[in-house]
Amino acid sequence: MKSRRLLLIGAGGIAADYANALKHLNVRHFDVLSRREESARLFAKSYGAERAHWGGLDTLPQLMNEYDAFIVACPIEHLMPYALALADAGKSRVLLEKPLALRSSDVAGLAARFPDFKPWIALNRLFFPSVLELKRRLREQRAVAARFSFTEWVHRIEADKYHPDVLARWGASNCIHVIATCFDLVGTPITFSPYVAGKSALSWHPAGTIFTGAGITDQNVLFVYHADWVSAGRWSIAIDTPEGRYDLEPMESLRFTPKGSIVDTLLVAAPQDGLRAGFPQMLRAWLADEQHDNVGLDALRAHLTSIESMMYPNER
Repeated sequence: MKSRRLLLIGAGGIAADYANALKHLNVRHFDVLSRREESARLFAKSYGAERAHWGGLDTLPQLMNEYDAFIVACPIEHLMPYALALADAGKSRVLLEKPLALRSSDVAGLAARFPDFKPWIALNRLFFPSVLELKRRLREQRAVAARFSFTEWVHRIEADKYHPDVLARWGASNCIHVIATCFDLVGTPITFSPYVAGKSALSWHPAGTIFTGAGITDQNVLFVYHADWVSAGRWSIAIDTPEGRYDLEPMESLRFTPKGSIVDTLLVAAPQDGLRAGFPQMLRAWLADEQHDNVGLDALRAHLTSIESMMYPNER
């Protein structure tokens, strides 16, 4: 793992998860930048950052030349401004929290304006041990069909804590966790038949609350999906192969049911180390300069385009 001078931008809960994962990987030398002095100092004291900076985006230009790696873990509405600033400064080692932008057109605009800017998008579920193992197995066993659900427990979402645009595009803000993971495993959709209902059921997400549909990916995998935000449900992914069915439910674990049986076997158990799942694996790969095309801007734009087709078809 290469030694880098690292700046962690953000001082909230996700930034704390990054700090804990960095310490787990024995990365001890990192600093923090927040908007407020109080939060920056408290974060540095609590999570071991060596230096605390504040002033947010106004301060960043004064600090850029001191660092060669940046993790941006701030609220969604601030991600793109930081990305633009880092891209304009020619910074290449950047890890940006998901979803970076709420619309695929904004990601396309960033890529077109800065073609040499190659950040990682922190799709940490792609680095779950369960997902990595399933991806390995799918290289040997051909996926033929997939089913997934991205039902949200809206009764637990504290809407007053989020920007209205983030809430109105909750598909990009949060459902991307499931949708990006499934399509990373079985390919990019090339056809969609989406159905949306419940457009008056939730004031902060006027696009709807019930989402169903089907399609086919560029790997010739048929898929169906279902999400009902006003009923029961949970995030899940099931992938069929000629040998049997793999289940990510919860997504941190992996089970396999062989063809001709109803008895499943636990292949990967959910991590119990207290860290945010996937963060250590993702950070280790990023810090080591590994090549992962599925976490770049092109992959993100494809996932956001899929979400727009599934959840916001009237806006396209």
